[in-house]
Amino acid sequence: MRRIVSLRRRHRLVPVQIADQLGLAASTVHAVLRRCRLHRLSHLDRHTGEPVRRYEHPHPGAMLHVDVKKLGNIPDGGGWRYVDRPFKAYQLQRRGRSMPHR
Repeated sequence: MRRIVSLRRRHRLVPVQIADQLGLAASTVHAVLRRCRLHRLSHLDRHTGEPVRRYEHPHPGAMLHVDVKKLGNIPDGGGWRYVDRPFKAYQLQRRGRSMPHR
């Protein structure tokens, strides 16, 4: 079994080629590769020959991925909505003016 797995990982041989080298039946080799979850070459990493590991999570939504992009010229500490200033005052402040008092 170890020789089958090592030939598969090192040389990326198909079951018929492994069977010829070891003097076994191709069906036996394929059964061993299935047990070891190496029966598809696409499941192995091309460079290392190790099984590809994927992210696995217990339930949907367990992994949260957020992309953040700062759009526009938002001042440090947040924009006018965050600090609850009226929009007009925010525009005037950016232009270097002050808002007239009522």
